[in-house]
Amino acid sequence: MNFIADLHIHSRFSRATSKALNARHLAAWARCKGINVLGTGDFTHPQWRAELAEQLVLDEATGLYRLAVEPETFDFMDAPTGSALPQSPPPLFILQTEISSIYKRGGKVRKVHNLVFVPTLEDAERLSRRLAQIGNLNADGRPILGLDSRDLLEIMLECAPGSVMIPAHVWTPWFALFGSKSGFDRLEDCYGDLSEHIFALETGLSSDPAMNRLISGLDGYALVSNSDAHSGANLGREANLFAGRPSYAGMFAALRASAKRQDQSALDCRFLGTMEFYPDEGKYHLDGHRACNVVLEPKDSLALGNICPVCGKPLTVGVLHRVLELADRESTPQLPREPEVRPLIPLAEVVGEILEVGPTSRRVQERYSRLLRELGPELDILCSLPETDIRAHWEPLGEAVARMRRGQVYREGGYDGEYGTVRVFAPEELADMRGALPGVKAPAKRGRKKAVETAGESAAPDATDATTAATGVRVRRAAQLFTGNTDAAAASNFAAVKSAAQPDSPEQIFAYSAEQQAALTAGPEPVLVLAGPGAGKTRVLVGRLQCLAEQGQDMGRVLAVTFTRRAANELRERLAGAFSAAYGTLPQCDTLHGMAWAALRAASGDNAPLLLGDAAALNLFRLSNPSLEPREARNLWDRLALARESATLAHEPDQSPLALAAANYTARKNAGQRYVDYADLLDWWLAHASTLPENARPQHVLVDEVQDLSAVQLAIVRTLLPADGKGFFGIGDPDQAIYGFRGVTGQSEASLQACWPGLTVYRLGQSYRSSQSVLDMARSLLLHKGQCGPLKAAQQLTADLRLFTAPDVHTEARWIAARVQHLLGATAHTLMDRQDPDDLHGLAGTLAPGDIAVLVRLKAQIAPLLAALEKAGIPCAAPLQDAFWQDPTCARLLALLGGGCGFAHFFADAADDEDAGERAPDEAYALPQEWYTAGSLPAPEAMSGWLATRPWAGELFTGGHSWRQLCRTWKQCGDWTAFFEQLAWLREAELVREKAERVQILTLHASKGLEFQAVFIPGLEDGLLPMRRDTLFAAKDTDPAEPDNQYEELRQDEERRLLYVGLTRAARALFLSHCEQRCLYGRTLRLPPSPFMTQICEFCRHSSLAAHTRKEHKQISLF
Repeated sequence: MNFIADLHIHSRFSRATSKALNARHLAAWARCKGINVLGTGDFTHPQWRAELAEQLVLDEATGLYRLAVEPETFDFMDAPTGSALPQSPPPLFILQTEISSIYKRGGKVRKVHNLVFVPTLEDAERLSRRLAQIGNLNADGRPILGLDSRDLLEIMLECAPGSVMIPAHVWTPWFALFGSKSGFDRLEDCYGDLSEHIFALETGLSSDPAMNRLISGLDGYALVSNSDAHSGANLGREANLFAGRPSYAGMFAALRASAKRQDQSALDCRFLGTMEFYPDEGKYHLDGHRACNVVLEPKDSLALGNICPVCGKPLTVGVLHRVLELADRESTPQLPREPEVRPLIPLAEVVGEILEVGPTSRRVQERYSRLLRELGPELDILCSLPETDIRAHWEPLGEAVARMRRGQVYREGGYDGEYGTVRVFAPEELADMRGALPGVKAPAKRGRKKAVETAGESAAPDATDATTAATGVRVRRAAQLFTGNTDAAAASNFAAVKSAAQPDSPEQIFAYSAEQQAALTAGPEPVLVLAGPGAGKTRVLVGRLQCLAEQGQDMGRVLAVTFTRRAANELRERLAGAFSAAYGTLPQCDTLHGMAWAALRAASGDNAPLLLGDAAALNLFRLSNPSLEPREARNLWDRLALARESATLAHEPDQSPLALAAANYTARKNAGQRYVDYADLLDWWLAHASTLPENARPQHVLVDEVQDLSAVQLAIVRTLLPADGKGFFGIGDPDQAIYGFRGVTGQSEASLQACWPGLTVYRLGQSYRSSQSVLDMARSLLLHKGQCGPLKAAQQLTADLRLFTAPDVHTEARWIAARVQHLLGATAHTLMDRQDPDDLHGLAGTLAPGDIAVLVRLKAQIAPLLAALEKAGIPCAAPLQDAFWQDPTCARLLALLGGGCGFAHFFADAADDEDAGERAPDEAYALPQEWYTAGSLPAPEAMSGWLATRPWAGELFTGGHSWRQLCRTWKQCGDWTAFFEQLAWLREAELVREKAERVQILTLHASKGLEFQAVFIPGLEDGLLPMRRDTLFAAKDTDPAEPDNQYEELRQDEERRLLYVGLTRAARALFLSHCEQRCLYGRTLRLPPSPFMTQICEFCRHSSLAAHTRKEHKQISLF
């Protein structure tokens, strides 16, 4: 028994699909088509998965699912004489989904669609739950994930044993493994070390097996064909033919055997081959540009440089062209055990051609339903019913089917999203056959105008057509009769593509510019390098370190200081790649706090203090001053942090509230268990550095983002170095000094020269990141007074600068989501036609999620933006609070508890205490013995008393957020085993999220040091940017002190620099916006546009949307 399987479809929950696509509707159409096994489509969508669970039941014999209810009945299939479609069993369903991965690999945006199959609904639930940690599965049945295809495959294999991945429509230009726009040249480049798990490829509508076999590297893969249907009527336009008994395991075993070219005769299920669309009918078979009505063969488009001869824009390189680029064979070989291929033209198209009406017309529908009732399902008619039976029923159809099966058809190739056409009769044939063939009548005259034949329609254009086309002549390729003898045309295209192929060039290594070279080789006197955004600060810093190593400097006595752990990690990675083994030891790269903590631990031996995080330090400050109200305690804490960072606490009067609260806090930190906070680290190191012997001091201190050195930090650097500053190398941008609220007033050329009069200053005047338009706007914002001087773009990049005025925050968020969608591009070929024609200066559809950022002034702005992006199905991420297991004390406790219930390996490396493993176990670091003898660990609440007595925990821990979160998670799980299983899953999900690319929603402060292709900055309103606390917050929340005009001016300057940081994160696109009305902190605010708009609006293209006003019309009363 043979059966037909269509393994790639969609439900109504995918975008651009029929809203009738439910399980009963699909089953009804499958009966009409003669399909025996049908993919479910979209099982990752929660609502669709719930429907499937309700309407499908597992068929134990096959491992597939069957419909638990009757299929839908179609009105158009009702027969006036009582005959009906012959009854056949409803189709079996296989759980299937398509996932769109958009990410960057090898410096190029990749958009790859993959089909995923799982055996059971439980597997579907488990996999979907994991993927929901990465992207919004509710927004689209075909979800968009910023996840590498290789990582997606790994997750699938881990979550669902027996699952299968098949790359979808592998040649489609924008969304496929080998696509010309965003694909790879080799399958191994996409799936890496997991490539062996891929054994089948979906050819797609625009290619067929013969084309794929031109590439010898694909000989070891089974080629499948599916409809990718977005409506019931399109089911089965491509399908797979099997023999034997259908089953989940059997079908994939047959495909694996076919890939290996093994004998399948002993298998219960055998893969026979595919039923194929003529590839010419696919939407992307040939090269072209639909907007200009240009369609070309590969050799002709190459002659034009792949440029549209009408408008001068790039052509969409089609599937045939791309296949020939990768082909290593000129003709299709005869391979052993190659499955058969049966060509298809949908029955409605054939009937429409005979009747000379559209395939969706009523006449075609009536004839179609009659054919199905009297001859059987569509695919049986087209592929297996004897020609004599069809001719006996309707002679024209019999002739058409005979020609289709022989390949004797007229083909006009599709291009650039435009379907091609395949006809079995020439127009004059139908005219000649009228009266000769029964059933063919003269068509009624219609008002449609006949297309005017243009010069380009008589033959395929060549290079000489460019002049004609440029004058406005449309270029089209005429329909040609293909009877299998196309060797000459194929050879011509093959030769043209291969002659145009460019050899792989080695990766270009960019040399340092003259100004960069001068800066990194300067010294040994103190050096300051002023470098604006994108000027290559980190690269120069790495070059300086290499230069020191080449000079034979002792790298163990070189410090490289950064201001974030992220920057330190990036610097270490670059050094690891740049330093040769001959250089020996890598220099120490860390933040000043990290270096101080390492030095303090080394000096403390076994009596190291506990380091308090910011939240824990604030909690201890409150416990140290119990008489203070919460708001008063917070205000004093902020003042204390500012005074300590700026080294002004010593000037505070002894009996002032701040001095008294600070004294209580210091006493509490040193009572019993010793605690230190981040400011203590710097104070200790400043005191310790002055006692270091000469041979223990660094010879060179390199500081990245030097403008962010606080007074204490600068004092540490000065203490570590000689008095004349020899060995100092600072690089930064004073125009990006944005931490005044922390007491960092910003180091500059003047302040550092006051420390070291012999300071030499260099300036880097080129930006390798941003376009000149972005740089000009940013310089204008600084009133052309930037301390680094004017910047020139090193690359000639176009830029898109937009300004949008929205009536409210939700309209602003939707506008941002729409622009982000446009930058990412359509996620499927069915959505390409709906795209905004605005190409955003060539950026539309070219970016990955990680290329885009939305930068806000306050975290309170994030919620509506996140909601709008998620609703649009865009992978996005917002700042999250650290997970409770990341707290060092919590990690130590979990490591102890895990050892008590068999999960010690989960947290073996979690504790932050690096020498915990070396310390001999003692009572303080062991669980109570009675917990072991009781047979099970107590609930977390019962541990509070014991934890309060531990020197490494104490009341700070049990009163903190991490402990409360741990207790809450434990209550949800009910016991420790379930808790650790849930915790393992949460940690793994976090690792998965870190792998995925997402649009980043960040505060402007957090964006410093990052770069993106496109940046959105909402909220350009006076009071928000620049921020004015008295405007945003109610009077009771603000300090009642009299305003200080000088302080306000300094604050506004810093807010200006903060916006400057945001603008200069962008390379090629900036989208700025403001609202007429905004809700923040429970208040509705109507803020005027930001005063900074005066300097930047002239660079932007401005658009606005007015609030909709509902008008009521009332009848005027006469009384």
